[in-house]
Amino acid sequence: MNTTQIEKFDGRKSPMFAFLQKQGVDFTATEHLAYVLKSEGFMPLTVETWMEGDFLNVSVCHYGEQNGDLMADPEMVFLLAYGQEVPVYFKNDYVGTEQVYSKIENGKLFLKKRGVADLKSFSKTWASNLKAQGHNMDVTNHDEVMN
Repeated sequence: MNTTQIEKFDGRKSPMFAFLQKQGVDFTATEHLAYVLKSEGFMPLTVETWMEGDFLNVSVCHYGEQNGDLMADPEMVFLLAYGQEVPVYFKNDYVGTEQVYSKIENGKLFLKKRGVADLKSFSKTWASNLKAQGHNMDVTNHDEVMN
């Protein structure tokens, strides 16, 4: 992603990105960053950002634990592409589902539009729920999240 794309991005257009931006998630950083948002009585939310090729990836995930293994419940990955967020990946380990709705070939992004539309709808509902549940930034020390 070039700097112009990062500067043009307006997270307020997406309910999930508006929520995350308000919590302090940095969508302009090019290094790998991680954040934890918490709310009493609910699963913590882990957010990670990293560059892959020309696209910023943003993972949003609740993690549970089963038999000592971390389980995504769920995880969504968004690409920040061409000034907008595009949900491209969904995983829920508890029900054994993993869906990928994009591929990148020769620097070009190809999307499965129906799957992306479904994920946008889910993302909107999830963002509303996270906000209603009172999730707030807990860990801003990125190294602490990763350890």
